[in-house]
Amino acid sequence: MHVSDTSAIRCKRVLLVDDHALFRSGMALLVMSHPLVREVQEAGNVVEALTHAGGAVHLVLLDHYMPGVTGINGIKTLRMAFPDAVVAIVSGSTSPQDVALARDNGADGFVAKTTGSHEIQTALSALLRGQRWFSDEIPTTEPWPDARVALTAKQVEVLALLAEGLSNRAIGKRMAVSENTVRSHVSAVLFQLRVNSRAEATVVARRLGLIQ
Repeated sequence: MHVSDTSAIRCKRVLLVDDHALFRSGMALLVMSHPLVREVQEAGNVVEALTHAGGAVHLVLLDHYMPGVTGINGIKTLRMAFPDAVVAIVSGSTSPQDVALARDNGADGFVAKTTGSHEIQTALSALLRGQRWFSDEIPTTEPWPDARVALTAKQVEVLALLAEGLSNRAIGKRMAVSENTVRSHVSAVLFQLRVNSRAEATVVARRLGLIQ
């Protein structure tokens, strides 16, 4: 029997996690226009996203950079909360480092916010069918920067302590320097590695062989 009701096609639920309400609203409209999507749920951060746990979610679209728990750090948390969902990072960045971070931390896809609506729809089609999807516009084969020469011995030491999860104050005590000095070293490390957080710096540093 022929079924004309579009609800027979629209069967997927998407959870959109982004701290920018205006972008989130626009993205929700775009996602909702996809023929497979029946419902879009929204959250402003990872903690708020967890309030949707227990419901059927097929795709989580997770903003890369958010206050508190970033998208990268939230991947594992959301996988536990939504075990049947595909999890993809949505980012304003198109750097190969960010793509690699997403891959290394278990993301199923990476969608750049700068891409057009047609490409985003293409990405949604793949992700909603359980396929991995990383934007073809992003040069994922570009080599990572080599920070070995740029980082000083003290900065590498700070980087190793960051990897242990120590705070600036704890690092300062360990190295017998002021907290302000540590803060300066951390800023230099983030700049040289072209990252925006301590967690990302650790991942990149390990990939480069700067720390174990």
